[in-house]
Amino acid sequence: MNRRGGESQVWSSSSRRRNHRLLAFNQYVDDEGSEIAVIHVHADAESMAFHLEAVAERAARAYAQTLKAPTGIQVFRTPSNPVIEMLRRQAGSGVPLNVKPHHLGGFVR
Repeated sequence: MNRRGGESQVWSSSSRRRNHRLLAFNQYVDDEGSEIAVIHVHADAESMAFHLEAVAERAARAYAQTLKAPTGIQVFRTPSNPVIEMLRRQAGSGVPLNVKPHHLGGFVR
């Protein structure tokens, strides 16, 4: 857990420097250390596309070293087709991609 925690801090800091329109980047792990959730909040679809492109190679290496396999991807709002394709490439085949395009309410501070 400590090793992953250190890597997460480096990853978070790097993401903050690379994309100023990335509003939030958080990672959570379960008690067993077997499942990690990564949450991105972007200012707009262009920010998400930029982020995915900028971190693609590094993300692939990190996932290969620390994860067995992604279990699923959830996207809130409507991503562009290039973003969907990038997510599918990064996750690999057979990983469910669930898009929830309709925002019902809420806020981020």
